[in-house]
Amino acid sequence: MLYTGFHAIEEFIRSGSGHGVIYHTKENSRINSILDLAEKNGFPVKKISEKKFARLTEGYQTKGIILEGEKKHQTIASLDDFLFEAGDGDSLVVLLDGVTDPHNLGAVLRSAAQFGVDMVVVPSRRSVKETDVVARTSAGANVFIPVVQEINLGRAIEKLQKAGYWVYGAKMEGRHIDTVDFS
Repeated sequence: MLYTGFHAIEEFIRSGSGHGVIYHTKENSRINSILDLAEKNGFPVKKISEKKFARLTEGYQTKGIILEGEKKHQTIASLDDFLFEAGDGDSLVVLLDGVTDPHNLGAVLRSAAQFGVDMVVVPSRRSVKETDVVARTSAGANVFIPVVQEINLGRAIEKLQKAGYWVYGAKMEGRHIDTVDFS
């Protein structure tokens, strides 16, 4: 997957959640700080021609630097895995239904990171998958919060309730999330 946003690239490198190669065409203070971070963390850095860079990034918005990276296999592959590891129901899980825009998923992940969310669950069909746009919009939060797919969100809610989780619904006209006591 290509990571094109400055923050998405930095967080991917910092997280240690994968490996990849940095390609760049320009040098400026912002790009140089990312190149330094990449080299300190063992990521190969390659300066390439504008022409090769354009071919590599066709269809992507870039700022002269990209990371072609691959996340390590996520240890939490399903809700069942998460519930087994989490144990006591003292985690915060967000379930999303009908989110098909990668910008929206990225924004949710960015906010979820601020609220200490431990996992996001999306339906396996008719929902957005992780893309560069998700990574860029989330400002790199996508590398810290596992996003798992479940076939049936209704059953996912039942599993969470059986494991001792409280389930809250949210709507646009509802209370602000930071006023809800989840304890």
